[in-house]
Amino acid sequence: MTTTEPLRYAVDITQDDVDALTSWLTDRLIHRPSMDVDTEEYRTNAALRYLVPGFAGTLSHWFGDEVVERAQTDSEARLRRIQGIQKTWNLLAEAVYPWRDSDGFDTERWHTVRFYDAEDEERLRQHEEKEKAAAAEATAFVSEYRIPGPAARGRTSRSSSSPATLTPPIGGPSSRAAPRGATGTARPGSTPASLGPVPTSSPRPRG
Repeated sequence: MTTTEPLRYAVDITQDDVDALTSWLTDRLIHRPSMDVDTEEYRTNAALRYLVPGFAGTLSHWFGDEVVERAQTDSEARLRRIQGIQKTWNLLAEAVYPWRDSDGFDTERWHTVRFYDAEDEERLRQHEEKEKAAAAEATAFVSEYRIPGPAARGRTSRSSSSPATLTPPIGGPSSRAAPRGATGTARPGSTPASLGPVPTSSPRPRG
């Protein structure tokens, strides 16, 4: 495996990287023992022999003089160019990935890249830090103002309330006051003392 300067950003990819990778992979796709037609190995080889030159052609377009000159004066053109390089290079690097353990494979450069440049990496780092801070703040807020569940609310209400007292219904026996001066309760069939004694016999007729 070849060791060179590590590839970190899409802006570091060069036409030489494209030529070296495609030449190395194409050589292995072409110079293979004969394969039976209609086998999976044959189909895979044929597909790669078709795709790899296409990726190389697209990358060569982005490295063309006219495209490079336009990107130097137009910010939108510069962004489209770097995006196109990153996308196509990553596809090519994924196609060659199964050969990473083979002799001559440049492990330091023939791999996918995540960022356009150092500024892009820093922007993403700051964005991730803000997301982490916001998530931590939200978690702290929920923990501080957590709403108790039904079971917790039931325990809280029972523990904070005073013992229940039984109040007799209005109009019940215990709500009626006894007459003033009464020392007992009249028996059934008895007459209240305020009405006087009840005669036990009729008066005899006179003479």
